[in-house]
Amino acid sequence: MYNIIIGCEYMNKFKKYLRKFLKEMRNYKYTLIASLCFLLLIILLLGVYRFFMPANSDAKYGNRLQGIEEVEVDKSQVKTVVKALEKDEQIQSAKVSVDGKTVNVILTVTGSTSVDDAKKKPDLVISNFSDDQKKFFDFEVFIKSAEGKEGFPLIAYKNKSSAGFSF
Repeated sequence: MYNIIIGCEYMNKFKKYLRKFLKEMRNYKYTLIASLCFLLLIILLLGVYRFFMPANSDAKYGNRLQGIEEVEVDKSQVKTVVKALEKDEQIQSAKVSVDGKTVNVILTVTGSTSVDDAKKKPDLVISNFSDDQKKFFDFEVFIKSAEGKEGFPLIAYKNKSSAGFSF
């Protein structure tokens, strides 16, 4: 019985505080309505953003890289390609990177290399890749002269379906 009386006292105190709270809220009803509208607007804008923008956790390339595991260019092959390119006496340095389905190659040729000789270097690049890799990857070769010779830089591009490079 004593517990019921204590419970009633707490309930009465709660009702008293609730009435006081509601009375105070009546004084700030427009502020409360504006705050709720602002909150709903933020939730709505967040929903629209998530609907139209792709999730950041999705893969960068979507499903465009399907099958890359079968023809992947690993680090050891990149090192082999760089060593093979640097064996050529006209190539001073070479850098190879793979980004998605594109193999990017940056060649720095010596100052004595002519533009016509430099245009033959992209064929040397793709000779280091298998036929399956040539059919899967696009190749970009950027050729620059170590001495800033006229006619440089050159950019060669080969699409996976094209037979040769275009400059």
